[in-house]
Amino acid sequence: MIRSGITATLLLLLSTSLGLAARGDFMHRERLPEFDLYHYVDAAAGSGLPVMVVEVRICNDNLQFEQTESRSFRARAEVTAELFAGPQQESRAHAWQAFDREVHGYNDTHADDWQTAAVFRLMADPGEYTLWIRMHDLVTDRVQLKTEQVQLPDLQAGPPFIGKPRLMQLVADTLGSPVWRVPNLPQSGESGARFRLQISGWAETAALMRLDLLLLQDEKELVRFDTTLTAGASGGFNWLLELPPDLTAGDYLGQITLRCKDERGAGAELETSNSCRFRITRSASNSGIHDLDTAVEQLRYIAGRKTMKKLRDSLLPRREELFNAFWKELDPTPKTTENELQYEYYRRVDMTNRLFGYGITLGWRTDRGRIYILLGPPDSIEEYPFESQNPPHEIWYYYAKELRFVFVDRYGFGDYRLVNQIW
Repeated sequence: MIRSGITATLLLLLSTSLGLAARGDFMHRERLPEFDLYHYVDAAAGSGLPVMVVEVRICNDNLQFEQTESRSFRARAEVTAELFAGPQQESRAHAWQAFDREVHGYNDTHADDWQTAAVFRLMADPGEYTLWIRMHDLVTDRVQLKTEQVQLPDLQAGPPFIGKPRLMQLVADTLGSPVWRVPNLPQSGESGARFRLQISGWAETAALMRLDLLLLQDEKELVRFDTTLTAGASGGFNWLLELPPDLTAGDYLGQITLRCKDERGAGAELETSNSCRFRITRSASNSGIHDLDTAVEQLRYIAGRKTMKKLRDSLLPRREELFNAFWKELDPTPKTTENELQYEYYRRVDMTNRLFGYGITLGWRTDRGRIYILLGPPDSIEEYPFESQNPPHEIWYYYAKELRFVFVDRYGFGDYRLVNQIW
């Protein structure tokens, strides 16, 4: 049985991951508030004027949380978007939004769940601009700034316009009804779900249009679609194309071409195109797993030698079957689709790579990474980075388990080795 050699370890793992929040005095190490930026051009409703739509997303792990009087954890930020143009970089459009997120469990402050922090619609004249996005973490007072060069096309004077296609995923709303929504992380979805591409544009000078879409994976053609459509009275059009239901994990490219005749001139043939890339990842039960071979190696802390040898020696697809069977046997709630233990395990693996890696060594392979994966975040850490008589070292405390671990960086390279464990 798989359980025989790891029961004690998993009990410790479960005690932290499925309900016991760590003490509030072990906080994130302060760092810049990283965020994900996604933008595309849209047409303003009924006007044919270009609009720069900007979506800013951030995950809990990239925020600094502080504990509230009610023992919850709260993060606060301000997000600003602005368009600058010309040699003097004059401001042409500006918007600002406040952002506030509160969670009740400490482990949730580490969550890698991307959520929308702000959505802006910046309207300006056609032309080239510098898009400026500023994320200000109000807890740490740290600021992250990103800039990109963008262009707003002239929708009325130019040829028909196609915006960048957007990936939509079928999900359940708060009442359980199915709705199509943009995924939390734009242009990224989970295998097993249903997807659509939303294609919108502006074609004031055309009546009948032909729209072609070519879907490729690894430069190989998968599917080709074509349809005819007409623009609305305002000149705008919208097309929702449902993608094949069996898309596997991987990277995809969608190429869209629109052909029509110019109704204002001599019927000249017009053509315009756009493209988008999107990624399909494994389902939520395998969250954090992007490479099976690596995920198998990361089981070394909880799987026995015989199990590891069998996994390593097996070829695909047998290795994947054994891997899934391993986690299925350890699923604490087998009647649900989510394997909470598997999710927590690989979430911690990802956290160790963020916190403890050095040089070319990944965090999960370090001593601190091993302890973090097995026991979760410590209740408190004593850090001694600079001492004249001693090398850099850290002391980790797990009060409820009555554990203390001492890690020493003997050579100053960031390689903290476990030298003392007191039970």
